[in-house]
Amino acid sequence: MKSSSKKKRPADSQTNQVSFSPAKTALDQKQVSWFKSATSKLPSKTSTLREVFDVIENGKLPLQDKIRKLQDEWLRAKEQHGEKSDEAKAIYKKKQALKEKSWLPAVSLSALFNGKRANENVSEHTGLLQIDIDHLESPTEWNRVCKLLQGSPHIWKIWRSISGDGIKAAMLIPPDTKTHRDAFKAAAAHVHELTGKDIDEACKDPARICFLSRSKVWTNPKAFPIEPLPPVSGNGSTHPVIPITDLDPLKQRARTLAEKWFRQPITTEWKVNSKGRWFLSCPCADSEREHTTENKTWLWLNPESVPQLFCNHILCSDRVAAFNLWFAKELKTEATGTYTVLSAAEILKLPVDEHDCLFGDRLLSKAGKLDIVGQPGLGKTRLVLQFVADSYYGHKWLDIETHARGIRWLILQTENNIRRLQTDIRALKREYGSEWLEHVFIHVVKTDMDGVVGLDKNFEKLKATIQQYAFCGGLIIDPLRDFGIGDLNSDEGMTLTCGALGQLYRIGNPDRAIVPVHHALPGKAGALKATGYERIGFARNNKVLVGWVRAQINIAPVSRDDNEQLVIACGKNNDGKEFPPFGVKLDPHKMIYEVDSTFDLTEWETQVASGKREGKQTINKVAGDIGEFQDWTYSKLVDEIGRKAGCARSTAQKLIKKGEHTKCFKKSRRTSLYSSCF
Repeated sequence: MKSSSKKKRPADSQTNQVSFSPAKTALDQKQVSWFKSATSKLPSKTSTLREVFDVIENGKLPLQDKIRKLQDEWLRAKEQHGEKSDEAKAIYKKKQALKEKSWLPAVSLSALFNGKRANENVSEHTGLLQIDIDHLESPTEWNRVCKLLQGSPHIWKIWRSISGDGIKAAMLIPPDTKTHRDAFKAAAAHVHELTGKDIDEACKDPARICFLSRSKVWTNPKAFPIEPLPPVSGNGSTHPVIPITDLDPLKQRARTLAEKWFRQPITTEWKVNSKGRWFLSCPCADSEREHTTENKTWLWLNPESVPQLFCNHILCSDRVAAFNLWFAKELKTEATGTYTVLSAAEILKLPVDEHDCLFGDRLLSKAGKLDIVGQPGLGKTRLVLQFVADSYYGHKWLDIETHARGIRWLILQTENNIRRLQTDIRALKREYGSEWLEHVFIHVVKTDMDGVVGLDKNFEKLKATIQQYAFCGGLIIDPLRDFGIGDLNSDEGMTLTCGALGQLYRIGNPDRAIVPVHHALPGKAGALKATGYERIGFARNNKVLVGWVRAQINIAPVSRDDNEQLVIACGKNNDGKEFPPFGVKLDPHKMIYEVDSTFDLTEWETQVASGKREGKQTINKVAGDIGEFQDWTYSKLVDEIGRKAGCARSTAQKLIKKGEHTKCFKKSRRTSLYSSCF
């Protein structure tokens, strides 16, 4: 099988590790006004956004070289004489004059104008907000900010400014001039929270123009609009995004119980964030404690689950846990006598996040649960690390699409020591590059206590650890056995374990998804359940676990002799279509799993059911299939035997020894090369 090409993304020559790639969407067809220079009041023509970005990526711009040369001179003068020195000021003025007074083309990213460039003459809003971040001091800082911006779900495109030290970006907003400034406020807060940088205030104006530069352009085709901040009324208060939100009985009940707990009225309105999640701002969970950080305490409505309180103060974790346990109990014992029932029309009006799918056909979604199940020693951890790297870059994981580019992962694991982790990470670094390494965080076992992670005695420690990495969108538990409460082979132990994980995994981040890695039934009986009618029962004590997760991936060995070839199958997928089983093979040189196009599912299932050794071949038959050859390396002979016999690499090595003994092959003592004996 041909080895896959390296999965490193192409890099901009001026941005070191920051990657760029073109993409085309329907948004490209929207029209904007084009101006000959910054001083032009009337547009010279109209262009589509596709044409604009084609010019940015492929056009010629001689003035850019002059401007960037002045930019370098200004930086040197600033470093030698100070930013306010006469030398630095003179160069800066010369650079700005060249930009503003020369015929440097510009476009209005937000608007198409009917007449002069003015807010009142906007004939059509594009749904874009220009983002300008200027004067980034070094290439390292430019790369850092650019990478952080790529993590935004609202930014459509990113490119380099004409001076070279700034970042230009286009963020999706509602296409309405009336809400443009409110969208700017939301964007400014979002970018500052993401990067710590302020965007240029002039971008709040829909008539803002953007100088064209020559740069590669990074694109996120899955971006969606940010929600504008609510407008401020005359008395300084903000109108709620959605008025009178307590008509929902669950919201009414949640507010009543929250007021009972906090012993004070809660006057804030329920709000919905850009991802469709409802939340209510509440007082701090522990009002008797003094805090040095700003209070951010919310009561979140969780789809198909009990509402939960979240507080950013780690010291309040005990009070938050107590509230959530009390809240769940009160909702059960103080029921109003009727269940929440909505009409079909009301259900259709409920907000949902159209971009919450992270993996496959909803195998894993935001706040979702997917378990990966396989027999011990298969290499599940290596597969999981490969999944983490693929999901970060938006690559396929083996034969399954990922949809979570830029996602960060927290891996809590106990089975692999530092040496094994280093081996796997180095192999993945060679294949994927180093960018993803900064976005995955792994619990390592350095002390005896690092390996003690049972949820019954270490709940608070695990809770504090997960809350510390609230920015991670995914949590992996590997293996589930070491985190379990009691005996996971019993319904009671698995129920307690799943319940505790349910309380933990979304602490600090209500959209975080969880992927527990669990052991399957051993031996032939277990392998038979990886596919077919009994695939849902592949995991140990599956009755409880399979009911808790939304999807399950089964992993089984192809051979009884080694784990170099594996079967990947879908145990279940409640929210989407199950993927068909497929085979994968470990590349011994890359130490990366790749799809095995030669895998035959029917043949494997027959071999496992019959108990016959798969790929069993006599060395005479294999040698006959290969035919005459001369001066082959050992590695080439291993690969050819594996291809002809359909066996794993370790089995092929054994066949070579038999071939030498039976004089099917001979090895040169001088060159160590192999030849046939025919």
